[in-house]
Amino acid sequence: MIDGLITVAALSPGLRVADPSFNGKEIVAGIEEAAKQGVCLLVLPELCTTGSTCGDLFYSQTLLKASDDAVRKIVGSTTSLQLIVVFGAPVAFGSNLYNASIVAYDGQIHAIVPKPAGGVFASYEGEPLSVELFDAYTYFGNGIRIAPSAIPHFVLAIDDFTTPSGATVVASPISEAELIGRSTKRRLLAQGFTISNTCALVQANSGEGESTTDSVYLADALIVERGKILSESGGMSGKLVIGQIDLQVLVHQRRLEKTFPLYEEGCLEIPCDLVHAPSSLIRHIDPAPFVPHDPVRLKERCEEVLTLQALGLKKRLEHIGIKRVILGLSGGLDSTAALLAVIRTFDVMSLDRGGIIAVSMPGFGTTSRTKSNAHALAEALGVTFFTIPIEQAVVQHFKDIDHDPTVLDITYENAQARERTQVLMDLANKHGALVIGTGDLSELALGWTTYNGDHMSMYAINSSVPKTLLRPILAHEANEADEDLQAVLLDILATPVSPELLPPSGDGAISQKTEAVIGPYELHDFFLYYTLRWGFGPKRIYRYAVKAFEESYTSSDIRHWLAVFFTRFIANQFKRSASPDGPAVGSVSLSPRAGFQAPSDAQIQVWIEEIAGLMD
Repeated sequence: MIDGLITVAALSPGLRVADPSFNGKEIVAGIEEAAKQGVCLLVLPELCTTGSTCGDLFYSQTLLKASDDAVRKIVGSTTSLQLIVVFGAPVAFGSNLYNASIVAYDGQIHAIVPKPAGGVFASYEGEPLSVELFDAYTYFGNGIRIAPSAIPHFVLAIDDFTTPSGATVVASPISEAELIGRSTKRRLLAQGFTISNTCALVQANSGEGESTTDSVYLADALIVERGKILSESGGMSGKLVIGQIDLQVLVHQRRLEKTFPLYEEGCLEIPCDLVHAPSSLIRHIDPAPFVPHDPVRLKERCEEVLTLQALGLKKRLEHIGIKRVILGLSGGLDSTAALLAVIRTFDVMSLDRGGIIAVSMPGFGTTSRTKSNAHALAEALGVTFFTIPIEQAVVQHFKDIDHDPTVLDITYENAQARERTQVLMDLANKHGALVIGTGDLSELALGWTTYNGDHMSMYAINSSVPKTLLRPILAHEANEADEDLQAVLLDILATPVSPELLPPSGDGAISQKTEAVIGPYELHDFFLYYTLRWGFGPKRIYRYAVKAFEESYTSSDIRHWLAVFFTRFIANQFKRSASPDGPAVGSVSLSPRAGFQAPSDAQIQVWIEEIAGLMD
């Protein structure tokens, strides 16, 4: 059972105009197939018992009776099924004829919702009424909500595009003739509607079989969740379009927005005993949620990040009134990305790049590869470059604190990190410069930073950029660079991530590889995204991760690194609480001021217990 998810479907069945018997059979077949697929909500098109193009034939008592018979058979087919079906039919009530959406569940009609007037159909503007239709009492009117009590946060609205604030899911049976560009417009409207109302939309449009006297209908079924199209038919009639809506995501976003009322005035909420527990995760889960997969969007994202970083630093430099910055340039991923953002800032401000001071501070673990890349990068970008070895200073420090330099422990490592920070801070005083922090969002999340070492700076320009996005940014800049700069950037991208605080291996290669110690950054960024952006706990993150990384990691590997993530994430809040200023560039930020705010002494037990209970 996967809590928080509901499996829904939309279907545009094949139909015959003015043949309710045939249409009813097609609809029942679709209902049976949806039930087999574990669907709990099925939405069909407007007027699908008759076809929407009957025109004045809707006045025919013969057609209306045949449609009513089809409605009864459709409703009866839902008996004993854990499935809500929403479908369209002409409904005669009183002296008027209505284009209505019928909500059926377990052999009963729970509601009949009339659409606005159009063609031969009247409009109903009053409050919901309890009426006798189709041989039973039901509710007729607008503003009706179906609320299955056994499924938290599942509140269904029908055809409500005005005030659906209490509903998390909107069912939309439609019949819209196709014209050039209209399907694109429908998608854009659906995406905008679900974003502005923080909800999901299940929509089914009439398709093949409607009259082509004057128009053509496209079997356009789609499922949209907060702007994201989860599934669509592509214009194929008879295709069951299935998607999984994450109600927990919708509710979490609403809690962040704090604008949704507890009750909706003028709405009638009808309880329902629907039970739904999807056993499998069919929803697509992106393994890299911070990184767009579309090349055009990825390029835009890289430019957006660099622009926001540049604007943040620009404001800080203007406020202080200085024209120099200084940063440690290791020849690794983070410091390279920080330098590229600083370059963007200086170019925007029309400042001389010579005011950018890049400092290489080789220590006990520095390899010739990263050292030479740092120098080549500074040269290619035209910035001022210093090399200041720190070995002797650290050795003296070991003597001062009586530390054995052959003991390669945390003291051995952190002494180097803090010495580098001291060098940068003192050089900043000497040159009247601002020290730029190079650490990224992923390192902050894991506490993979030396307190008052690389943890400290005067402006942390990478502080809200995750590791998995830094690589595309460097690749983007490499694509735009000249041959020399491109070669350096590509080699930096190919270099293993390392703090280089332990001596190199015998062949001079990097011996200390970060991901071998703390785990793959692609996993940790995934965990971080769902923890901060959507409020997921370990149980849900694990399920999503197993699906997203099913071809890359075993479930036991994911459980192990998930425990590492939560242990480090919660235990290292004290570092984030004392972190320097830095610009937010995305929806996930660990800033203690404008991002993630948490106590530094929170207990981790509840998260670890949840991880311990995880099963495949």
